[in-house]
Amino acid sequence: MKLYRLSSSVARSLNGCRSSSTMATALIPSVFENHSSKMSQLPVPISRNNIQMINIDALLARQFSTATRRKRRGSARSPTFEDSQSNTSVLTVDNLSHNEQFQTAANHLFDKIETSIEKLKGCNDGLDIERSGPYVDNTVNTQEEERNKSHEGQIAIHIPPSGDTFWGGGTYTLTIHFGSIDGVDGVHSGYVSMQSPLSGTFTYIYNVRTREWEGTEDGHSLLGMFTRDFIRQCRGVPDF
Repeated sequence: MKLYRLSSSVARSLNGCRSSSTMATALIPSVFENHSSKMSQLPVPISRNNIQMINIDALLARQFSTATRRKRRGSARSPTFEDSQSNTSVLTVDNLSHNEQFQTAANHLFDKIETSIEKLKGCNDGLDIERSGPYVDNTVNTQEEERNKSHEGQIAIHIPPSGDTFWGGGTYTLTIHFGSIDGVDGVHSGYVSMQSPLSGTFTYIYNVRTREWEGTEDGHSLLGMFTRDFIRQCRGVPDF
């Protein structure tokens, strides 16, 4: 219940009034002038002791009966894949299944790598990139062999040999796999493996929150690892 305090000047002028109806009418703001008859019927006791504290909630409820509109909260933005070249959203993943989200994220990763390496061919003689689609090997005998040989997509970046024994030559192979990884917590539709001629083989899962491919062992970035090794062997830095 809200109480409204009258100014001291109004209170002093009302102290001289003799009838409660006159006092009630005097208390009504100009916006309520047409409702003076209703005001006199409200159970608002008025005396010299409480003349400065008048309850007018009933009048406000009658005059402003329209419900207050509440501001609608904006919904959180769904995770999207951003195209670094055009700065536009490529896809919103919230409306997709887990398998579709994973496949879309993996394909987007391959698109970025392929586009970036193509730009560096001009300054690296013999640099080549090869991309292939899903492959199923029906000749495998065990589930482990099937997981190693079959895949949902693969990209290979061939570095020509050079005079350097350690840094020269080799192939970076990135492969998309469906299924979970042993020893990794959480539910994952698949993972990407990367084999580097310098650092070896690592597996990565996609983090929807950060939109990064993170190593299953220590959380390092796939693109970070690839860039670190690549610039040791080739000219230029991939534009991811």
